[in-house]
Amino acid sequence: MQERDESRVKYAVSLYSVGKFEEALREIKALLEKDPSDPYYNAFAADCMIQIGNYQQAEKFAGIAQSLEKDNPDYSVLYALALFYNGKPEKALQAINSAIRRGESAERSIIKSQILLALGREEDAVKEARKAVSLEPSEESNRNLGSVLREAGMDDEAEEVYRKIAEDNPNDVEALRAIFEIKEEQGKLREALEIIDRCIEIDPEDYTLLLDRSDLYMALDDPDMAMEDALQASMLSREAPDALLALARIERERGLLQDALKHVESAMEDYAEDPEVHAVRAEILKAIGRTGEATEECMEAVRLGAESDVKYRVGLLLYEMRKYEEAGKIFSELVDDPVYSVSASLYSERCQWKSLHQKS
Repeated sequence: MQERDESRVKYAVSLYSVGKFEEALREIKALLEKDPSDPYYNAFAADCMIQIGNYQQAEKFAGIAQSLEKDNPDYSVLYALALFYNGKPEKALQAINSAIRRGESAERSIIKSQILLALGREEDAVKEARKAVSLEPSEESNRNLGSVLREAGMDDEAEEVYRKIAEDNPNDVEALRAIFEIKEEQGKLREALEIIDRCIEIDPEDYTLLLDRSDLYMALDDPDMAMEDALQASMLSREAPDALLALARIERERGLLQDALKHVESAMEDYAEDPEVHAVRAEILKAIGRTGEATEECMEAVRLGAESDVKYRVGLLLYEMRKYEEAGKIFSELVDDPVYSVSASLYSERCQWKSLHQKS
């Protein structure tokens, strides 16, 4: 291993510290060309790759760093993160356990709790998240505990954690929003409204908070207030489609179909590759009676890689339009999805029968 180029490393670190991860990576790769056996260079490259989402390469370089310096627990932690983000939680667990055996820390327990969640070991994840808090009762470890408790379905305990965070910092929107989501899921809509009002008071420029309140107003059967929030959100978020889509949905519910179509088509100008945009446009076109175009939009949403929830909505829409063959294909793709398996199986069978009956 050659002598480390500290001045260039310092420059790469300065780039990394201001979020210029790709530029930092270029600097560190130049150093790697000169000395590919430097574990620090490999680790730095892996860290940059995690930040830019290149998890496959991050795993490669983190693995090299760990193999070059097996006794460095920080490299085991980095390798665990790279494996985790690259969709290999079993191997990530082995790597983080290797780091923990060399010394416990809140950071390592936080990472392990998230890996355990990914493996479906919710009880163990909660224990590890509590351990992180006991090792270091910081804001980060408490936030992690709250999120793990939520994932484990322990909402009451999660709410207690978030309330403690909010007590220490009354303007903590993240903690308040988590409490809002818990109250909303529990059906305590008026309590949820009080909390989201407080969030918007703290951060009136966050359009996503307005969208949350808009959805809540719809659940409270107050479409006028829902529309007002959606309009305000759309003015704050000209670069994102979700506010326009929320507005379009409200307009559709209120029978303002041409206005709804106008807003969803505005969203399509910049987000033609977003499956959700096509799904919402399909819903509006169906309501207008333009079923041929609605069918095309449904299939386009699927072609663009719609997530399961969007796929299910699209399948139902096609079913309602009596496009049983197309709907059946979509539902058959969802039979292995744990959320939709039962209903998707039923609809798949119905579509098969109705398609045969339709052809006869």
